[in-house]
Amino acid sequence: MDWFKSPKFAQHVDALMQEWHVPGLGIAIVQDDTIFAQGFGKANVDPQNPKAITGDTVFDIASCSKQLTAAAVALLVADEDFPQVQWDTPVSKLLDDFVLAKPEYTAGVTVEDLVSHRSGLPRHDFSYLSPRAKHPDTLQTITQSLRHLEIVAPIRSKYMYNNMAFSVLAYLVEVVSGQSFEDFLRQRIWDPLDMKSTNIAPKNAIKAGLPLAQPQRWDGEKFIAVESQDSPEAVGAGLVVTSVTDYAKWIRALMHQQAPISQEVYEDLTLPRSIADWDIDEAAPFTSPSLYSAGLESYHYRGHQVIAHNGGDPGVSTITLWLPEQKFGVVIFGNAGDAYYPINVLRHELVDEALGVPHADRTDWRAKQREDKEKDEANEAEQKEKRRKELCPEHEGKAQPQPGSLEPYLGRYWNDGYRGIEVVINEKQKLFVDMSDRTMGFTIEFEHLCDGTKYIAHQSDYYEDEEDETAAEFVFEGERVVKIGLDLEEDLPSRRIWFDRVKESSLAERPKASR
Repeated sequence: MDWFKSPKFAQHVDALMQEWHVPGLGIAIVQDDTIFAQGFGKANVDPQNPKAITGDTVFDIASCSKQLTAAAVALLVADEDFPQVQWDTPVSKLLDDFVLAKPEYTAGVTVEDLVSHRSGLPRHDFSYLSPRAKHPDTLQTITQSLRHLEIVAPIRSKYMYNNMAFSVLAYLVEVVSGQSFEDFLRQRIWDPLDMKSTNIAPKNAIKAGLPLAQPQRWDGEKFIAVESQDSPEAVGAGLVVTSVTDYAKWIRALMHQQAPISQEVYEDLTLPRSIADWDIDEAAPFTSPSLYSAGLESYHYRGHQVIAHNGGDPGVSTITLWLPEQKFGVVIFGNAGDAYYPINVLRHELVDEALGVPHADRTDWRAKQREDKEKDEANEAEQKEKRRKELCPEHEGKAQPQPGSLEPYLGRYWNDGYRGIEVVINEKQKLFVDMSDRTMGFTIEFEHLCDGTKYIAHQSDYYEDEEDETAAEFVFEGERVVKIGLDLEEDLPSRRIWFDRVKESSLAERPKASR
């Protein structure tokens, strides 16, 4: 691919990075058996010791890790030494710790349901606890906690993306194989493919002396380093650290069904199992709705199948894709959350180039991305106004003065699935909750809207200093708040997770798991 190796392409990538304030990108393409890889921009923010990104710079690839988790399961299914592991095996037959909120779900949810996001369980992303917590989660406790989380849809009736499901699958691989998840991936996938720069977790990449791209964010004037996520409880859902060169070897093995990827394993990984996106109006031009397979999505673009998955974590954005017919693949990693925008432009442009779409017929993907971003921002502003009006229609969503003292709100509250929170008063004399102990940590400052019970929860991200607005509700009994509802799960009918006041002066201990 001459364009990819040309100075014109490098200039184009640099312009995209400057427009969206992205410090660096690693890009690899696979054409038949050949891998081309190169880097653009900076891997770190230290002006005294700047490091350029190359094809060998390693990134936390976030949810692009899921295809490796799915592949680990597929290898167990194909392995005659593990006949108990089949796609239609109920997970509870393999893991005693796997218990869901309803017995029929415990008995009915299969390995295949978890790998394709169709278990009936929504994300519940704010329920699990990072190493910053007093009692951090592990793969086992993540699995055990599912029994306390609300289910919203019948099994196999609805696609609902679920990170926890893939952590459960990583735990399943460990229990069945008797190996750590990382050792299993290394022995069965990474070593056979000579993926020497691939690890689990940023800290292990640093320990191995690998050149890690520092996650970053733009503060309006300069790039600021973002703390890397070293969250062992999120293994399986994310946390693979690799370079575009290494990961292109994995994409090449998939495209050509090279060992350890047999034809059977490939077909299992790419078999469509659920409809990820029904809305044709929201699809990119000339693009079909997408189907979810096993840690991978597939769709058709201009009549050609594309198999892909993207990823995003604080300070990182990633994409992998390939076109099976053309034997063409793309891997792009960026060290900023906003790298999503240039990555989304480049993924489409590289596919157009591979398909030989005449230039006159190509979509202006850069302009399309700008338009989509503006539309998303306008929709977000509209949703904020709508949320306020729905909470307090009698005041048209306009904030009213806080009535009375804040004292009745203060204290500790508990939800079995989401564990404990504490309501305090911050330096601004606002009600405040610190949930930075979560894997996807944040804090909440409450803005009173009306009635002393309806609030806007201003969520500030622990990693990237971004803010989101959601609704919150306090319930009184007499003169005291007895429960708090926080909008923490958008797929629940009410979106609301309820925390009950803890009577004791300290939080109850974590409930013990029992079947």
